[in-house]
Amino acid sequence: MQLIVHFKGGLAVYSLIMSIIGILVIGISTNVASVNNEAIMKTLITEKTGTKFVTEETETETEVKTEEAKTATEAMTETEVVAVETELETEETETTAKETETETETETETETETGEIDIDSVDYTEYFSNEDVEVLACTIHNEAGGIPSKMEQSAVAWCAINRLETWDKYSGVSLTCVLRDPDQFASWYSNYNNEEYELAKDVCRRATIEMSVDEPINVGRTLPIEYCYFGGDGTHNHFRIEYENFSNTWDWSWGSPYQS
Repeated sequence: MQLIVHFKGGLAVYSLIMSIIGILVIGISTNVASVNNEAIMKTLITEKTGTKFVTEETETETEVKTEEAKTATEAMTETEVVAVETELETEETETTAKETETETETETETETETGEIDIDSVDYTEYFSNEDVEVLACTIHNEAGGIPSKMEQSAVAWCAINRLETWDKYSGVSLTCVLRDPDQFASWYSNYNNEEYELAKDVCRRATIEMSVDEPINVGRTLPIEYCYFGGDGTHNHFRIEYENFSNTWDWSWGSPYQS
């Protein structure tokens, strides 16, 4: 009887112990599961966060590359714009140069028309002698020395040269012969000044160039070739084509190659 009681008592104790052990096992399992779950959650969060960071880094890199590409494109565009502007400036410069060249040619043509040319740039062989120049300087002094205009003074020289070039009676003779032909010019010796001598020399040089070329050239004449006569009124000389026709005189429309 006692054995049965002890057995039953022992069985009860055993059942209690096993129940406690079961409870402990369940608690431990729950804790382990909880820990595992927490670890899994942390892993998931970490992975998610890392993915987020990776995604953000990728997006940032993409944005940087996009910005760099945009900057490169803008730089290329600016380069192209600069290239176009440079090309336009070059074309404008070339156009300006052509316009300047055209203007220069126009000015040269205009100067030629008005008699203003650089006679020093033309090659020629001197036609007139030193005596011709000296006698011509005397004539300028005697016929127009009191006239302040070099244009009008030079016209006296051109009048004598016109006779030399167009009158048959003077064919093959010197300018001195034309100037000293009796009752024609006041060509006797006089104390001409240096300006009158240089003017006579200049007219002779222009006339020489004119006679040296095959094509007509304006060398800076101040009197057309058909004017071979002149007369004075005490202040100015008036040049005419015909000896007795005083109504048709030269109007000085060609201008002057000289400063005065």
